[in-house]
Amino acid sequence: MEGDLPIVIWHIFAGSALIFGVGFFPALFIIRILDPLADTFRKLMLIPAISLLVTFGVSGWMVVLSSKFNLNLLLLILIIVNCAAVAAMWQKDVVRVRKLTQWELLEEHSDLVESEGKMTTESEIKTTNKNTTELEDDVEEKRKRSEELRESRSSWLPFALTAAALLSLLPLLLFEYPNGVDWIGFSTLTHRLATTGDLSLPAISEGQWTYPPAFPAVAAMLESTLGMTPASAVHLVGQLSVLALLWGIAGASDRWGSSGPTLVALALAPALFVKAHDSGYPTVASQLGLVIGLLVLIRPMVERKRGQDIVFAICVISTGAIHPTGALYLGTLLAAYLIVNRFGARSQIAVSRLAMTSTVVLCIAAYIVLVTFAPRLLSEPIISEYGWQGGFSLLLFNGPLLVGLAIWSIYRGRNTMEILLLAIWVTINWIFSLVHLLNGIIAFSFLTLLSYVLYSMALHAFHIPLAIIVGILLSNRVKLTPREKPISVDQAGEELVQEMLQASRQISASEIADSATEAIESNSEKMWLPMEIPEPVDKRWLVATFLIVIFQLSIANGMLIELSNHEELRPQTNGDRKLMSTLSLPEGSVLFTEDGHWGNPYDLSPEIGITTFPTLGLVDVQENNQGKARSAILQDDISALQEIGVTHALTSPIGTFGPVLAESPYWQLMNDIDGSRLWELNQIPTMQSTVNSHFLYPNEEDCNDGCEWRPDPWWMVDADQLTNRPDSQPFICEGSIDFTVPLDRSSRDQTVKINVMIDAPAGLIVDVYSVDGIEIEGRQFTTNGGWQQLSLITKTTLADNLSVEIVVSGGGDSWINPLGITGRGDKLFDYDGIRIHWVELRPMVA
Repeated sequence: MEGDLPIVIWHIFAGSALIFGVGFFPALFIIRILDPLADTFRKLMLIPAISLLVTFGVSGWMVVLSSKFNLNLLLLILIIVNCAAVAAMWQKDVVRVRKLTQWELLEEHSDLVESEGKMTTESEIKTTNKNTTELEDDVEEKRKRSEELRESRSSWLPFALTAAALLSLLPLLLFEYPNGVDWIGFSTLTHRLATTGDLSLPAISEGQWTYPPAFPAVAAMLESTLGMTPASAVHLVGQLSVLALLWGIAGASDRWGSSGPTLVALALAPALFVKAHDSGYPTVASQLGLVIGLLVLIRPMVERKRGQDIVFAICVISTGAIHPTGALYLGTLLAAYLIVNRFGARSQIAVSRLAMTSTVVLCIAAYIVLVTFAPRLLSEPIISEYGWQGGFSLLLFNGPLLVGLAIWSIYRGRNTMEILLLAIWVTINWIFSLVHLLNGIIAFSFLTLLSYVLYSMALHAFHIPLAIIVGILLSNRVKLTPREKPISVDQAGEELVQEMLQASRQISASEIADSATEAIESNSEKMWLPMEIPEPVDKRWLVATFLIVIFQLSIANGMLIELSNHEELRPQTNGDRKLMSTLSLPEGSVLFTEDGHWGNPYDLSPEIGITTFPTLGLVDVQENNQGKARSAILQDDISALQEIGVTHALTSPIGTFGPVLAESPYWQLMNDIDGSRLWELNQIPTMQSTVNSHFLYPNEEDCNDGCEWRPDPWWMVDADQLTNRPDSQPFICEGSIDFTVPLDRSSRDQTVKINVMIDAPAGLIVDVYSVDGIEIEGRQFTTNGGWQQLSLITKTTLADNLSVEIVVSGGGDSWINPLGITGRGDKLFDYDGIRIHWVELRPMVA
């Protein structure tokens, strides 16, 4: 995060308290509904996830319904929601210990028919009348089961949760800015909500971003209340989402006794962590809805209550305001639940109230999405940017070990309702991945939209369900619900006795007797008995997995620490950020920036116009002047620039327009920070604006010993693609390169500045020498890390050429380069060195 360490620590604690605190009481109320027997420790695991989901839901839907972000209104709504939750929690559960009246029996009977879609048998009515709806013995039995689960928790679980929290927050301390490039767009939306209150495109463009507003709205709340920068707010909300998700999944798994092993299993695969590292924070945050989904759906049917249906429906709505992937996976989890309870249970239960409620919500959401997005995609093909996500990508990011253990767990636990449901859930998600096999086909716009939503689903569609399945496998005291199989009433007595004896290991003799009585009274030809559940695996499997996880985490975090020393990988240079954050232009100015990640000043004042904007989600663009401004600059068409209103320009050394403006007589250099430059447009050339630079790009022939020619990692993502940008540069660990700079008449016998643009990690030594005849001047530099401009001032002679020699030393240390995985780099196992981009010769002006 940005700022000194004390400021970063303050922002972490204050930001965590704010975004978790504003949803604290609603989270407690939801836990009371979904898991009333949860102890303090389980609540501690569940509260961060549910509280953050509440905050996302309230923030996102406030923006959707009001079309504005209003901090005061948001805080007021959150206060009201908390007060309502506190008031609701005053109601105490009453344990009924008397027999029900006939009227109460009729109400119970009606509720059962409504929720389960079936008529109660006479024996059920008698049983209900003989006993009560909820006896103290029943409550005591539930408490006893809850106590057993508490005792089954691993003793090391608190330490594992602490480690998960620390590792989730570690990137906030290691990296000043998030990794990847998506955070620039999220920061832009965050600042836009915090300053203007809407997601309209900045002047001079017209249109708006169409993106789920929950994540940027919560980040805007942090920016507005704590004074955080947009990037730091996005970074903090994203990493806290990872923390809450890990704890929430562990808390949900604690209901069946596998919280610790599930947390270990989550650490087996890099999938969701890679997505978070690449700043795909909304996608990760939308998985928080799965915590609610697991609490509602993975439970015995008899434990279902009416209030849980409403909570699930609200969860779907809240998740959709974060990112559609989370809502989609809730839908597939619901589908798996319906399949299991319709075809895998004792009777074919009709669509319950939960299914009806959730189906209506999902259908409304799907309709809104189709009406809003699909018409724009009628002529767009199905995309598969990263290939089929259900094949090699699934194995790569979820790991062969996690996938293999999950397959084994599914085979062993095929007789349990929980494993069956999770297996069907994974299967449905995998079926959705088949859309990527239709890459390039223009068919139904819905399929195109689905391919956009699931373009990297290998990172987030399978990680959680596979980890839960493996967690169940590795747990030695897990409590699962056995599937039931029908036994013919008239089969041979000896075989029937054998089945009953086998079943008695899973349920009590009284339950077997009740099943037989029910079959007799209902004139059924079958009675239902539970299937056999395998014994837990040997504890050594958990120990071995735990050791593998420790080994993997050690390597992964070692790589993160090393990666934090490579600022040259950032999509915006340190000079870019310093220039953008200190930008002070007259009100009404219009800024031209480049079409690239480096050309998006996300913290720009709304009083300043800009020609470009980040493409995030589906942007509804009604007017875009970037193409006109770009063409006018390349042609020095001042009239066209005046018509557009452009007054200034901002260029980055990563981009290609800096040399264009430096060679134009109409652009005056106003500020230069390590090659990041602010320019002012002059309608009439002046002495300052007519100072022209000469840029010399290296050739492979210029390399001496120790100089390696490597592809430019940013060349393929540069939307401008001007011809002045070479696709490769020299890379030097220990070696040198020579340039011969031609001098025109205006540069001879003049004081000039030689600017050498490099990118490198910190701590390498660079010697720059200027050789003009017998005159030699030199200067030694130590790299600061990132993109850096090395400047040497010298006096030229009347010679036609000037020689520049660059000598590099101190490189060669090995590191893991993530660009080698993404395809933008040529090496995964890389080594430290300096990449030389150009040499600029610029006359000095008094």
